[in-house]
Amino acid sequence: MEPTTFGALVMLAGVLLWRSSVTAMLCFVLVCTLFGATAAVLVPVLGNATILPANLALLFLAAKVLFSPAGRSAELAAAVRQNGLMAAFCCYGAATAFILPHIFSHGIYISPMRTVSERLFGVQPVAFSSQNITTGVYLMGTLLATIMAAAVVRAERKWQLLINTIVVMSWVHIGFGIADLVFDALGHKEWLEVFRTATYAELDQEAYGGVHRIAGIFAETSSYSAYGLGLLALNMEFWLRNLAPKKTGAVVLAMAGILMMTTSTTAYAGLGLYALLLCARILFTPMQLPVRKTIILGVVGALSVAAILALVVFDKKTADFFSEILLRSTVNKVHSDSGIQRSFWAQKAMDAFFASYGLGVGVGSFRSSGLFQAIAGSTGVAGLLCFFGYLAAVLKPFTLQSHRTQNIGLEGVGAAFGWAAVVGLLPAFISGASPDPGLEFGLFCGTSLALSGAGLALRRRPPQGPRVQAMLPVSHGVET
Repeated sequence: MEPTTFGALVMLAGVLLWRSSVTAMLCFVLVCTLFGATAAVLVPVLGNATILPANLALLFLAAKVLFSPAGRSAELAAAVRQNGLMAAFCCYGAATAFILPHIFSHGIYISPMRTVSERLFGVQPVAFSSQNITTGVYLMGTLLATIMAAAVVRAERKWQLLINTIVVMSWVHIGFGIADLVFDALGHKEWLEVFRTATYAELDQEAYGGVHRIAGIFAETSSYSAYGLGLLALNMEFWLRNLAPKKTGAVVLAMAGILMMTTSTTAYAGLGLYALLLCARILFTPMQLPVRKTIILGVVGALSVAAILALVVFDKKTADFFSEILLRSTVNKVHSDSGIQRSFWAQKAMDAFFASYGLGVGVGSFRSSGLFQAIAGSTGVAGLLCFFGYLAAVLKPFTLQSHRTQNIGLEGVGAAFGWAAVVGLLPAFISGASPDPGLEFGLFCGTSLALSGAGLALRRRPPQGPRVQAMLPVSHGVET
């Protein structure tokens, strides 16, 4: 194992934060997820695998929790119980990485995790490799993040610090996207290459007509867009519930703008699906959305449509140019080499599911294009039941607390994290290569379930008087 400069910086920050609260250390892990293509530690023995900054920071969080009240056996046991289905999914998935590739060795042909040829339909037989180990370890890292986040939030419930951290992270992510555009215009797009040191394939970011595809400091534009969609959804859910509405509302508008500029299929599909989901929730669920916010959403939508119509009427040439980019990124993507190859990967994942009689061939055995197909082909029926059961436990779609946006308690803050976790998975359901839902998903879900069971109200002003104040377990302000 060889620590990089970024790894040394993460370790230094972890040491400096050791005397802070466990929530601050959790926020540190969240911030480190911004560096999704940066190597903190190189592992040559596992085929040049890399450990990302967030995974390295997670070790500091786990150590901090174990030496704090959040690490009491009762607290950890409660966190594990709340996330039992996630624990079952990750542990079973990690076990399949070491068992199933040997059972089905050379019996089923799949698309390898790492491309071994330039052919669109390149396949190879199932065989145990370093990718099984790497994916299994990352899956257990996701579980550790889930349990640690739940333990921390159960112990301290500093939800305002979490909201402020998410807002700062969102602006940083937007800033990296703008920097990518500016540096490319200046002819120095390589200035951001210093952050792209992990062993991931970096793709050509030029779109139709020479338009630069925004990738920020991620390896490719789809990864940048997927990460941004999760942050946009979380800030939107905060804004709907009147949690720091001025801060989160500004972030939503800016993030939506930068995602629309990425020319990414992931961004356009994710934004479209989330918009449809939000409309359905407003119309058919007891959201109790204030009339003022409904009007704001309607005005923003109307202004967007009006801007598009004005562009078509007054500058048809530019409108046609952007229309062509949109078509190439969405409808016509299916018929491109990339779309054909992704469809093939998804089909081979389902072939693995059926050829293994619903058992799967082990996580890390193949590359998929779609989270559902990846889970099905890797862990089979058992993995699908555990994972989607866990999603239902996080989202609680048939409970009032999951939908209402007025008079919320800490359960409402937890619901916001739950919705963001699920919305953040939308890109993975479209093009996810691995059955691992990711560290961000685990952090959001652990936080959601810990707050959903809190049963405490958010108060606008702390009540006066020492006797009353002492009786309150939590008293925080809500920005209006």
